[in-house]
Order: sequence, then structure tokens, then C-alpha cells
Amino acid sequence: MGALMRWLNSESSDSPQARAALHSVDELRRLSIEALADCTRPQAERIRSQLAMAATPQQLWLIHSDIYQAVARQHCEFEAARRLNALSKAFEGWLPASALVRR
Repeated sequence: MGALMRWLNSESSDSPQARAALHSVDELRRLSIEALADCTRPQAERIRSQLAMAATPQQLWLIHSDIYQAVARQHCEFEAARRLNALSKAFEGWLPASALVRR
């Protein structure tokens, strides 16, 4: 848990890189919500609310496993993996490469 918290707090919001990431958070949020566009179960609505409240790319990325589960339940695991692999490309440069392991 300590390593996770260090990673989440690794960039202060005052650094230029953090400001650039925050400028892109709306686009990352939009893409994340798009991945859930055709998911209608209550779980998907809860995830949309979490995405709306996320303030950083790291916070948005922490929700990606929930997106995977919602899409897999609505469709199948193959479709969930396809969508998350496409979504992970948008996070390149904002997160450590090790966090972006594809399924």
C-alpha cells in the first residue's frame, strides 16, 4: 500500500508535468467513459460517477479494472480486454510503463 501511495503522490500538482497531465485529464476521462458507453448495469453508473470525481490520470487509471469488469459482464472478456488495451494507449506518458501492461 505504501508503494501505491508514493506513486499516487509522486508528482505534485505544481510541477509542469503534473499540470500537463491535469490538462489532459478531461480527455482521459472522456475516453474512459466511452469505454463504458454501452454498459447499462448499475455498476457502470457507479463507475461513471467515480470517473467524474477523479482529478488525476493516476486516479482515472485506478478505475480501469472496474471498467474491465463492467464491460466483461455486459459483453465478454475479449471485448473488455480490447477496450482496455485501446484505453491504455491514451495513458502512455502519464503513468509508469509497468502500470500499462496489456491484457
